[in-house]
Amino acid sequence: MRRWLTGCMSIIILCYSLRISAQSLTAPPVTVNYTTYSQLNSTQTATNRLTLTGALAVTVSLSIKASGPLISTTVPSNTIPLSNVTAQLTDVNPTIVGMAVPSSVLTLTTNNQAFGTGLLSLATTHFTISYNIAGGSNLMVPPGTYVTTLTYTVTNTLGLFPTTTGTALLSVVISPMSGIALQNGGSNATIAFTTSANYTNGVTLQQANALSAFSNLPYSITANTSSASLANGTNFINVSNISLLSTPVVTNPLITSNSIALSTSSQNIITSTAVPGVYNFNLQYQTAPGNTAFLMPAGNYTNTLTYTITNP
Repeated sequence: MRRWLTGCMSIIILCYSLRISAQSLTAPPVTVNYTTYSQLNSTQTATNRLTLTGALAVTVSLSIKASGPLISTTVPSNTIPLSNVTAQLTDVNPTIVGMAVPSSVLTLTTNNQAFGTGLLSLATTHFTISYNIAGGSNLMVPPGTYVTTLTYTVTNTLGLFPTTTGTALLSVVISPMSGIALQNGGSNATIAFTTSANYTNGVTLQQANALSAFSNLPYSITANTSSASLANGTNFINVSNISLLSTPVVTNPLITSNSIALSTSSQNIITSTAVPGVYNFNLQYQTAPGNTAFLMPAGNYTNTLTYTITNP
């Protein structure tokens, strides 16, 4: 007798799926504001903090580049060069093994430059970057907002995964501003009558390079006295007996000078459209020959003269 043994064979196939989240790199904008002339002449610093999410435990590099020079949003022909802007990686949190902090200082260009290379963890990573904008002639531009786009790139050094990029807008905002200063003895003007020839011929006081003015808009400079007379106790000499002329140290057809008789009223002595920039001026005080107004008792006769710069 035959017996048959039967059984059931089953095959179980399991399906596994591996899901890798996409990396993302975000960065806030960077803005540097200039409101004073001293700021234009000094280095200004700003920072932003990049956030990398969905990171893989791989070795990566972080790099930066700019789209081009900082360009005025209103007059594109006005620019600030990239050569005066630097970037430096100053903090990584959590720490990336192998990535030095702070990094080398990079001068921004339109080419990718790496801050460093290191081994990422799986955690969200924050990169803090510091930017320095050097002051000086590169910022002697018309007021306005100047922008460039910064692109940050995280690249896997083995090329196993796609690169991840993020962008931020770098803005330099320059406010309308002007300033004026007396220099090289210009804060004191002494017209001395010490000989009879001074009364006969008049006196001329020349002060070279005595007034400095800065503006990034067309401007005028005015002068006025605090009172109508130079005073010495109860003795007075009317200020109108003294003339004032201010001339640019370097001749410029965009700058005009006016000679005035001193007065308590503000009078225009300089008009300039040679902007933006810093210009220096000579000051000349003069009395007319044979002016009997100065035949007064000996002594010091004083008044205060104020120079004012105005953007029309």
